[in-house]
Amino acid sequence: MNTYSKNIVSNIGPTDVYAVNGYDEDFRIMTNITLADGTNHPEIYECLNGITITTGNDFFGKLNLPGNIANARIQTQTFSESNNEKENFYSTSDANFLNSFVRELDNSTPYLLENIENPLDDYKNNDKCKKIFLDLKDGSKNIPFTILRNGYIYYGDYPTIYFKIGTNFTNEIWDESPIINAN
Repeated sequence: MNTYSKNIVSNIGPTDVYAVNGYDEDFRIMTNITLADGTNHPEIYECLNGITITTGNDFFGKLNLPGNIANARIQTQTFSESNNEKENFYSTSDANFLNSFVRELDNSTPYLLENIENPLDDYKNNDKCKKIFLDLKDGSKNIPFTILRNGYIYYGDYPTIYFKIGTNFTNEIWDESPIINAN
């Protein structure tokens, strides 16, 4: 409250805003709205603007992923399954895979859409796109990543920046049987 006015303009209505334990307040804040039936509805807000990014770690490091993945579980889903709200997930508890995923994110190379080496093509089909969701030990749920078959990954639902990851890791995602069998 020392930095901001007591009347912050928003489209969520009057509510208290909180810092999230373990996260930089300039990156992640939250609200906890009490609904008419008395239940609480927490919402997380992230500021992804104004970040200088030279490696994936500059961006993904803000998510506190290392050692924070709950139950070492990851879910993958194709684009059409996600779009059609199908619950067709493949889960894994393979710590090596999850650690490799975090390393790939941290070591990835950032690109703005207009600077991508090859056109992204129409990736909104099963052959060129998969979704991965992480649940974290700190209570964060369904942290969304979209991996494109050509080796790019983005965070969230509306990408403003893409990250190039390793070909071997991308191939491992598309050949998911080793991941699924590691459960």
